[in-house]
Amino acid sequence: MTTPDRPLRLVPPAGPVDLAGPSRAALLGAVDVAVGLLTVHLPRWHAVPPRWRGVPSGPDTDPAT
Repeated sequence: MTTPDRPLRLVPPAGPVDLAGPSRAALLGAVDVAVGLLTVHLPRWHAVPPRWRGVPSGPDTDPAT
C-alpha cells in the first residue's frame, strides 16, 4: 500500500479569526437580563395551575381534581 505524497486535508485551511462581535459588557448584560427574567417569571409560572401549563390533570399533579 502506498501513502499519498502529501497528507489529506479534509477541511479548508484556517482563515483569519473574526473578532467582531458584542463586547463582554454587552454579553454579561444580556445574561443579567435573562437571569432577571427567569427569577421573575419562574415563580409566576409555578403558580399557574398545572393543567394550564400542559401537565395532564390528575391527583398527582393537580390537587383540584
